[in-house]
Amino acid sequence: MSFGQFFLDNIFLFLMLFAAIGGIIYFELQGRNAAGEKVSNARAAVLANDNGAFIDLRSAQDFRQGHIAGAKNMPLAELHDHVSKIRAAKNRPLVIYDHNGLNTAAAAKTLRDGGFEAIYILDGGINGWLAENLPVVSK
Repeated sequence: MSFGQFFLDNIFLFLMLFAAIGGIIYFELQGRNAAGEKVSNARAAVLANDNGAFIDLRSAQDFRQGHIAGAKNMPLAELHDHVSKIRAAKNRPLVIYDHNGLNTAAAAKTLRDGGFEAIYILDGGINGWLAENLPVVSK
């Protein structure tokens, strides 16, 4: 039996396989577009210096213990309420971060739904920032 005959005999299975692969690719690309672009610490600093802003998604307690200078604290659970307060920054680059960068996709989606376009995710979060011995401030 040739591959062509095998393919014809199992066309439904091959169609399901192609549909599944296509769906996985589509949803992966959608997820990347909905979230922000991951940026290194150096790129985040450049964005912040270029009229950008840091948004710290951690709790207020964690924020007080240490955060990137100039960052605004907007805990993830309360971010939706803060979106209207930062509308003036709609056209500015926003670099968002949490502890390790794993919970930023939901925040990026909330911001994108609020009309923000230039959303960047600090790769590694504040832990990555601290691992490179970059400065933090505390209140």
